Amino acid sequence: MTCKYIPKFLLNIRVDQGLTQAEFADRLFISPKTISNWERGINLPPLDVLINISKTFQVPLARLFEQIDQKNFTVHDAERKKLINAFLLLASQNNINCYDINNVIAESGVSHDLALTFFRSSAEILQDIEQTINMAILSTLTESKANKLLEKISDDLLPVLYDHHSALKVLYSSDVISGHWLHSLQKTYIKWISDNLTNCQFNILNPSQSVTVELSTKFLLAIFETWLTQPFPEDPIIFRSTFGQLTNMSIVDCFNYVDSNN
Repeated sequence: MTCKYIPKFLLNIRVDQGLTQAEFADRLFISPKTISNWERGINLPPLDVLINISKTFQVPLARLFEQIDQKNFTVHDAERKKLINAFLLLASQNNINCYDINNVIAESGVSHDLALTFFRSSAEILQDIEQTINMAILSTLTESKANKLLEKISDDLLPVLYDHHSALKVLYSSDVISGHWLHSLQKTYIKWISDNLTNCQFNILNPSQSVTVELSTKFLLAIFETWLTQPFPEDPIIFRSTFGQLTNMSIVDCFNYVDSNN
């Protein structure tokens, strides 16, 4: 099996599981459009996603790798990453040209025809980056053995966020893409936290539960943003202590007011 077989391989997995494209996408925390693109061979999933598919659907990796020309796949995966890195570089410079796929291709050094087999537009590159990170986050939260949300985050999620800190720093701080990223984050994680707090008893009656969830989610996201956009983000093992302190205090606990008359 070469790279050309991967679309059929993914289609067979989905059909064998009796899943629609939307259901298959939900299991992998990605969009149905991405599944459709993979199955039609418009672009291909990265190696780490194929590994995740193997684990999620209990498909032995040997079924895939024994037939793949892995050298060919690795080379092309490297070209795909060059395109992503070129997009992030332009975005980090607040360069609006990051939204022109031709500029991204020129920056990457990848041949134009090969580049378009991965991404037809810069929007697809941004979507790929977001989905890769979201998949890592949501799968970590879902598979975590910790019982409480904050434990899931401090024990399991912080290292995952740190692994993606270079891309996340650009997503958070770039003037040309940060608005899209923040909106996407809030939409995704307000829903996830709301869906996964069904057994929680809320300690305050006002504001409403939905407002409390929204405020709590935005507070957590603000902590992540502040941490990851520092010039040199702390190692997650070190930051875990700071995270614990921040989530166990109110805003008034952050300051000591000094009487200016003394």
